[in-house]
Amino acid sequence: DRFLRDRARDGGVAQRDAPTVRGLLAHLRSHGATGPAVARHDASPLGRLQRAYEHYLTAERALAPATRSDYCGFFRRLLSERFGDGPLPLRALNAADISTFVRRHAHTMSPGRAKLMVTALRSMFRFLLQRSLIDRDLAASVPAVANWRLTTVPKYLSPEEIDRLLDACDRTTAVGRRDYAILLLLVRLGLRAGEVAAFELGDIHWRAGEITVRGSKSDRRDRLPLPADVGAALAAYVQADRPHHRTRRVFLCAGAPSRGFAGGRSVSTIVRRTLDRAGLHPAVKGAHLLRHSLATRLLRAGASLSEIGQVLRHRAVTTISRACPPLLVPGRGPEASYERSPARPGRVSGHPPQSRLYPSNTGESLAKLRGVCRSGGLPVYHHRPRAPMGDALPGRSALHLDRAARRRAALRGVAARDRSSNGGAPGGPAGPSVPTQAPASL
Repeated sequence: DRFLRDRARDGGVAQRDAPTVRGLLAHLRSHGATGPAVARHDASPLGRLQRAYEHYLTAERALAPATRSDYCGFFRRLLSERFGDGPLPLRALNAADISTFVRRHAHTMSPGRAKLMVTALRSMFRFLLQRSLIDRDLAASVPAVANWRLTTVPKYLSPEEIDRLLDACDRTTAVGRRDYAILLLLVRLGLRAGEVAAFELGDIHWRAGEITVRGSKSDRRDRLPLPADVGAALAAYVQADRPHHRTRRVFLCAGAPSRGFAGGRSVSTIVRRTLDRAGLHPAVKGAHLLRHSLATRLLRAGASLSEIGQVLRHRAVTTISRACPPLLVPGRGPEASYERSPARPGRVSGHPPQSRLYPSNTGESLAKLRGVCRSGGLPVYHHRPRAPMGDALPGRSALHLDRAARRRAALRGVAARDRSSNGGAPGGPAGPSVPTQAPASL
């Protein structure tokens, strides 16, 4: 703190000073050169309430650490702006305070971030209501953020721009070879930035030609084939350029002290800098740009949304369509067969894409989509669209109709025998007969 204050007084504080000092102290503590860090305990009412809220998110909501961090950030910002550092009269909160806070901050962030903010605020007010700290449900007072699906065209790079991006890495240096391996993982396999940052040495299965991807949004573990160019880039970096370190992370920071990436933002920063060196200036410059580029390239090559979902590891077709909506044209299978009916313009014809998972051991479609020469040996799941009602297979339809016809013929025979035994009318001339006692079977 004294160092940073002196730097601020001299007018020489840079944005990287504080992270650099923290990294230096962590390095010194790891070698026993200085004492352990002194934990700062926030004893203020806001600090105690925030710790209770974080425990609620962990124990009762089971949210991921990144989500808890985002929610607690909005939690603290709202209460600190409303009450400052003093007491917290939470029952004084009203709908006007919430609307003012949302309007003040929503225009400074992306629509997705703004939606996350209002979701965090609703979670916060449900927590306060559960603990009886407020007397009315303010979650219903949180305004919604307009961000409809499929209203914007996803940003992507063309194959020529992808080549320019990869060529912008200076593979004569260790940092360039590291960045080249990272970009290949993003371009060829469509990994998320957090998945690349969490990639470990034990996740590479060299003999099997596969990698294990640790989900950045959940605890899922997915096995993907390892393309030859990606494997060669990883091997070159791990064998020659990766610093010797006890961490199991594959990609380490180039500056001392050596450590793994703090998160997905570091990967997005690498993508952004490489785009600038390549002279590419898309509207979005994060790592997700390359994921959308892969989805668009596969769809233009003739792959279905189900096959693209296998590559990107999406569970819902609606999520896949957000990565490549401009190519959703009629006539590309049941996933994209939504057309306006001329007879009823307000209705949409076609069947929603309901899919089932069928195990397969060939892995040929997945290998073909990713350009992997090896086929077979990888257990994957192919999505097959479920047949809509009334469109069953011909054999099954014939069997069903045959059984129904026999059932109707049997019922007609029983009805004819009843009419003949009762004088030509059901139940006889006197009407239907009523049994005097219940049958023995009842």
